[in-house]
Amino acid sequence: MDRIKDSKNITILKGTLAKEIKKDRVITNKGDFYYKHLVGADGSYSLVRRFLGLKSKISIGLYYRVPEIIDNLKIYFYPKLLKSSYIWLFPHKNHTNIGIGLHLDSKNLTFDQSKEILEKFLEKNNFTYSEKEFKFAPLNCYYKGCIFGNIFLIGEAAGLVSKFKGEGIFYALISGEEIGKRILNPGYKMPELKKALKIKKEEERVGKIFESLPFFRGLLLKFYINLSKRPWI
Repeated sequence: MDRIKDSKNITILKGTLAKEIKKDRVITNKGDFYYKHLVGADGSYSLVRRFLGLKSKISIGLYYRVPEIIDNLKIYFYPKLLKSSYIWLFPHKNHTNIGIGLHLDSKNLTFDQSKEILEKFLEKNNFTYSEKEFKFAPLNCYYKGCIFGNIFLIGEAAGLVSKFKGEGIFYALISGEEIGKRILNPGYKMPELKKALKIKKEEERVGKIFESLPFFRGLLLKFYINLSKRPWI
């Protein structure tokens, strides 16, 4: 934000709430703003996406912020217990986020069951946690396109999130840059976004196989991890 605040062709409006999207304008608490192009970068519950009539499939990341600090990112897979999900430990400067993913379209685990599993993991590994440090965040992984006439979606608003990894930053950066180039040049083919979509599609294909074969999840997980270490992946 600091890098663009002094740009002559950019106006930043803080404390502005978008209430409704129309075909030619955005209605906010500070008036109506008309647009030639509208880019929805407004997250999993995107107002722009809803205006376009697109459905969403929401996953949720549940996590605790604990005071203990670990050295490296760690991921724990428990195929029999968590199915296609996992527990992550993500270190920050002054704390560590420890969480678990939940797919709301799956019948495997409920919100409460996922939270209970996470808390048992924390207790077993001697992490200190409190209810006030419990957080959860939605993730929309249902991609239905980025371009809808003069309206565009990027990042989570477009459903550009890996369902099985929860990864969204990679897709957000690529889609934002590619859509920007497309607006400036309508003939631009967005090759980098196409590559990213290919990765997302392949991950989801592997994930569906993983979920459909419960007795072989352990073997499939080992195979996938070993495969990902190969130089051509």
